[in-house]
Amino acid sequence: TSVCLVLSVNKKKRKGNKVVFALHPDCAGICCRVNNIHDYYEMNMKFCSNRMDELRGIMPEWMLPAQPAKKSPTMRDSTVAEGCTFAESAVIKRSIFGAEVSVGSKARVTASVLLEGGKIEEEATIQRCIVGRRATVGKGCKLTNCQVRHGYSVPPGTVAEDEVLPLFTDDA
Repeated sequence: TSVCLVLSVNKKKRKGNKVVFALHPDCAGICCRVNNIHDYYEMNMKFCSNRMDELRGIMPEWMLPAQPAKKSPTMRDSTVAEGCTFAESAVIKRSIFGAEVSVGSKARVTASVLLEGGKIEEEATIQRCIVGRRATVGKGCKLTNCQVRHGYSVPPGTVAEDEVLPLFTDDA
């Protein structure tokens, strides 16, 4: 029999506010169905360390890192994949880091999801952001509630809130 755990993503009662998290016996994988970017973000936040223990019991062993990643001394409630690097002065709180992510000195990452190969340069601050694969947030950037598309490099010093970067216009 399969194991199925239903987690509520939103407290408001509305259609589609449940995320189904299941481990199927015929395949060695976990399936999370999310219908929008908000639910994607919320489901990833469930994997922060304070929630990871709830899920660890049903996750296959191969999904867990072979060895714990070296975490920054100022890191709290975060999940880190293998190959990540963090400057000692980086401040990390409640975030998810895919493989090979790097975070520079004096950078601050809070409640964010960084996909594989992402890079946060020195003195950048990101809060509640999703950073795509191989995307770079430049030196001194300040991003809040933003999505950075795969492979995009946010120019140094950019300040943005509630945006998808890069912005696409009808003129292009």
